[in-house]
Amino acid sequence: MHGPLTRADAERAALDAFRVQTSEPERSGELSAGEPVRVERLDRADAYLLVPVHDAAGLCGVVQLSALDGSLETCAMIRDHRKSFLTSSAEAIAAAQAALCHMTGWGTPFLAWRPCRESFDSLRPFWVLPH
Repeated sequence: MHGPLTRADAERAALDAFRVQTSEPERSGELSAGEPVRVERLDRADAYLLVPVHDAAGLCGVVQLSALDGSLETCAMIRDHRKSFLTSSAEAIAAAQAALCHMTGWGTPFLAWRPCRESFDSLRPFWVLPH
C-alpha cells in the first residue's frame, strides 16, 4: 500500500488476512471488520492496528496489522462470541480514578503494548493514562 493507511484499507486487509489465516473462505460473506484501533509500541518506535472481525454471532477474531503498511502481523480466532473487543478509554479512566482517587489531571488515554508481565500478547494491549 502507498501513502497513509486508510480505515477502509485496514478493514479490507484484516478481512482478507483473517479469511486466509483461518482457512474459512466459506464464511466470507458473513464477516465484517470493526473499526481499527491504533496501539503504540512502548519497546520501540512503532505502532500497529488491531481490527476486530465479526460474524453473525458477534466477535469472531482479531487481526493485527502494521500501522505503516497494513501488512499482517498476527491474528487470532475468538471462540466465545460473548467476549468484547477491548475495554473503552472511559472504562480505563474510571478504573484508574477508582484505584487512585487522590490523583487528578489525567491526560488523554492511549492503547499501548510491550512484552511484559502484564501482557505477553500483542493482541492484549493495555491503556496508558498519563497524569
